[in-house]
Amino acid sequence: MAEDLKFTINNKVEISWDDGYYKSNIENVDDNFIYISIPIKEGQYIPLRKFEQVEVIYYQGNDIYKFYTTVVDRKVDVIPIIVLAFPKEVFKVQRRKFVRVPIICAVEYSKLEKKPQSTVKAIMVDLSGGGMRIKLSNAQLSIGNLIKAYIPVGDDNVEVKGEVVRVEKDDSNKLNICGISFIDLDDKNREKIIRFIFQIMRDQMKKGTTS
Repeated sequence: MAEDLKFTINNKVEISWDDGYYKSNIENVDDNFIYISIPIKEGQYIPLRKFEQVEVIYYQGNDIYKFYTTVVDRKVDVIPIIVLAFPKEVFKVQRRKFVRVPIICAVEYSKLEKKPQSTVKAIMVDLSGGGMRIKLSNAQLSIGNLIKAYIPVGDDNVEVKGEVVRVEKDDSNKLNICGISFIDLDDKNREKIIRFIFQIMRDQMKKGTTS
């Protein structure tokens, strides 16, 4: 169990499912069980059943935790409730040190300068909760530059600000790969990025087990 972790009523949790993460809230807690609202995503509910094994993401302040547990019961109090067994182990996920996953997709960015800059296209090669690496066909960025970028996260485009903290050549020695550290990223968008990363990891694990 992560040290000093307490499950708090009204805090957010998410249940990992085949098609993504479903949002819920903690409604009550006791020594043996965690009581959550029915997880929902885009108006759809998860059909959780007794004895089902679930992966849970828990948000506590600025920290994120993950654990695995079992559905013990379903009942109706004021609202429908899912009863989860109290987890034996909880793993803390460091936001800025979260695992970096490879992902190849187009992004757009512009330098943050006094004079408005035009948007430039680049290729994102990996992503984490604290930053990303992008591949450029030019040398327009250098260490210390500040940028604004739009990165595709699922069906959404998330606007982020970042600082260039590393510049290196790719294997062909023709393109630049820039390491970007996110700055002033609000919790909502950081959580959106981290959920997206969880989904990528989940999909990669599925492909690994079926290949």
